[in-house]
Amino acid sequence: WLIVLERLRATGMPLEAVKAFAASAQGPNSETPEEEAKRLALLEAHAETLADRRKKLDQCEAYLTKKIDIYRNKLGS
Repeated sequence: WLIVLERLRATGMPLEAVKAFAASAQGPNSETPEEEAKRLALLEAHAETLADRRKKLDQCEAYLTKKIDIYRNKLGS
C-alpha cells in the first residue's frame, strides 16, 4: 500500500491529491462505486498531467539535442 502512495508522490501527484486518494481507499466505504470512481478520477487527472509533462520534456529534449548537435558540429566532434 505504501508503494502505491510513494509512486504517486514520485510522479509528482500533489500531496492533497495523494491524501484524497488514500482517504478514499482506506475509508469505510472504499469499495463502493462512488469511492472507486473518485480514485479513478484522481488517477486519470494525474495521468493527463503526466502526459502533458512528458510532452513538454520531450520537446525540451529535442531542443537540447539540436543545440548539442550544433555545438558538436562547430567543434568538429
